Amino acid sequence: MAQNYLVPPPTNRIEFRIWTPNDIHNATALWGDDKVTELLGGPFTPERIQKRFELELDELSKSGLQHWAMYDRSTGDFIGCCGIKSVHSAIPGHIELGYHLCTKYWGQGIASEAALAVLDHAFNTLKYTKIIAGHHPNNKASQAIIMNKLKMTPMGDVFYPPTGLRHPVYYINNTDYKNMALEPSSSSK
Repeated sequence: MAQNYLVPPPTNRIEFRIWTPNDIHNATALWGDDKVTELLGGPFTPERIQKRFELELDELSKSGLQHWAMYDRSTGDFIGCCGIKSVHSAIPGHIELGYHLCTKYWGQGIASEAALAVLDHAFNTLKYTKIIAGHHPNNKASQAIIMNKLKMTPMGDVFYPPTGLRHPVYYINNTDYKNMALEPSSSSK
């Protein structure tokens, strides 16, 4: 019998779906792009893409969570992935937010839209109390999303083996998220 996993509800532009073994072509399109993996310790070989893809499937079977596959609601095109994970978190015992977008979708506010939908799902549906997120120290776009759009608080740096660098890490708890969601400016973003 198939497991019924909870995914975030759709946004105006995004539909979230679980990764399935048949989605390897989308994983290859995403993580096979050197621009996408440049700040993730890439480029990724076909074997590394397969391993990264298997981590998503493994996370789903162990925790019911993933960086869910995202699709454009108007075209059906694959956008990338966004979600939360626990099993392979940078800080064990924490739930971690992450997103990777196909380059075609960069600079359109998709990452912010997806991340806010995932946070809403994590806090209001799944009832998590704290979410962390990190980024490569040179990824100014993710830094702006995490600090300015998601209003996450810095909590220090964590060594990330694939890049060999310490990456800034941030957090937001459910109370801060609910307060942020009530701010008048958050509804216009």
